[in-house]
Amino acid sequence: MEFLEPQARQLYKILGHAEGDGYSDVRCILADGPLLDAAIEKFKNGHGGRAPDEEETKRIKVVNRSIIKGEEAVIAWARKYNGHGNCYIGRSARTEKGALKEFRTITADIDPNRERGTSADGSLQSKALAAGKALTNVFRGGYCAASGNGVLVIYRLAEPVLPDFKVFEAKYKQFEEEMRKVLPEGVTLDATFDTARMVKLLGTVSTKGDKANWRNARFIDFPMLPFARNDIRARIETCGGLAAPVQGTAFKNTVYQSRSESDFALAVHYKKAGLSKEDTLSALSNHALGRKDRHDDHLRIITKVFDEGQSSDQSKGNNTEENRPLQVSQPGDHLDGHRERLYNRKNNPNPEIFIGVRLIDRLTWGLRRGEITTVAARPSIGKTSVAVSVAARMAREGKRVLFFTSEMSTDTTYDRLLQVLSGVPGDKFNAGDFTDEDKLRIDAAYGELKRLGVGLTICDKTSPTVQQVRRTAEEVTPDLVIYDHVQHIGGENESARSNVSSFIRGLKDVARDLNCAVLALSQIKRLYRDAKTGKELRPTLSDLKESGTIEEESGAVLLLSILSDEPNNPVRYLYAELAKNRFGPLGIVGIEFNKLTCEFKDMENAEGALG
Repeated sequence: MEFLEPQARQLYKILGHAEGDGYSDVRCILADGPLLDAAIEKFKNGHGGRAPDEEETKRIKVVNRSIIKGEEAVIAWARKYNGHGNCYIGRSARTEKGALKEFRTITADIDPNRERGTSADGSLQSKALAAGKALTNVFRGGYCAASGNGVLVIYRLAEPVLPDFKVFEAKYKQFEEEMRKVLPEGVTLDATFDTARMVKLLGTVSTKGDKANWRNARFIDFPMLPFARNDIRARIETCGGLAAPVQGTAFKNTVYQSRSESDFALAVHYKKAGLSKEDTLSALSNHALGRKDRHDDHLRIITKVFDEGQSSDQSKGNNTEENRPLQVSQPGDHLDGHRERLYNRKNNPNPEIFIGVRLIDRLTWGLRRGEITTVAARPSIGKTSVAVSVAARMAREGKRVLFFTSEMSTDTTYDRLLQVLSGVPGDKFNAGDFTDEDKLRIDAAYGELKRLGVGLTICDKTSPTVQQVRRTAEEVTPDLVIYDHVQHIGGENESARSNVSSFIRGLKDVARDLNCAVLALSQIKRLYRDAKTGKELRPTLSDLKESGTIEEESGAVLLLSILSDEPNNPVRYLYAELAKNRFGPLGIVGIEFNKLTCEFKDMENAEGALG
């Protein structure tokens, strides 16, 4: 199949990957259709006719994923995988280990509305192309490219945006709404602000759906480089301001900072007047002050007013959290205490709050107050056991621990704690088949658990919101908060990625405001194996599931993966890679994890780094 090399080279330059020393994230993924059907049949033949489950299907779809550097390497990769599946390239430049480095473009992915899983015919694709041109006529300086079924519009930023993009993100989302207003009916604009987003690699061929014909992903009008300068960054920077709410007669002397705040005041008013939640919801959707198109926002507000006991005083603008003065400090306020703690560190063999892996604790100086430390791994590697061990050890040492076990019930958590404290193998807990010696050790562990008292608080609420986590932490006042895991949460956003981003930022606020350490557990996206050896590849920061915000907000990130695991050996050997460390150097260490007792410890060569 034809490979349009000039198109691929131009896209590489527009994305900015040719500048600096960034790496490119490239992937070849099978679309639903004959190629995927053939891959699934091959899987069935090798597994006794068994169809792959959801996770296995995801792995089958990924023909190749690579982090590569340089234009020639990208072109060689594209030529090799052209026609094997849909070829993608990351919009953001990455580091050698795959972490996000910077991005220089924003993209608008426009698809015609059609039946899910089918390809667009000529008329539908023409409709998407017309929408793309309409967008570039209003917001000039963009490049239009056919992406197979729809159109990709690319705007180059004059200056790159670095990974700390919170302020820019808020303004960009407003600009995204302006873009949607320009588009005609019959097309959909995908959410475009996502630093990890990938785009079709122009110059290769792409397909979607069983009826699809292969089409070249190509520029519609071949752009000249250097790219045309545009004012898109300036336009985005002016976005983000909310329109002043229209004042109703009942609130003519009241000024609110946002439409959500005005709706909050209305909900409080209706509650005092005796309206039910259902009637209040109806009133908000029709009142002149309300955000009539934000049903999700109304539900959130009604939950806070009716279910969480918010008072009318809290709805006034001058008493909201965002309008209260921030707590500040000046050097003279705390320097003496800081000096004493700094010089006293050498007298302590261990940090105040620590994981228990010597090299990792030494490089980070443990779990720091006011910071998040993230431990990430795929399921069943041992990250929950790490958390249980840390919880038990810190509570033993007199620290107050708040443990959110959103994936396990309290009874299951007790099982895991008793395994750690007693050393009795976990398989015996499943059947309750204990020897007299086992029972003596378990009873001693029960006694120790009871003595911990307020030192260990367990919450097994399924998918709590970050507001619930904060309120619980304010009541417990812990030294350490453990959350297992950050993809298992409640939230108001439809996007799982947005929920995780909001949640992890909320955890960071908890750490800072309550002066406690936070240990967050996270899943990684999927399991990768080396095509030649079949061995599992070690995960990178880019594999953190759902959100790059986890990496941004964490002071340290520890990635666990399998070094060696024999079915009949109760000990599993793991890589523990310190992939991010805001406080010092990075490192890799081997640890032994006992699958039966949930204990883990440094391997004998823990002082050195593993390759």
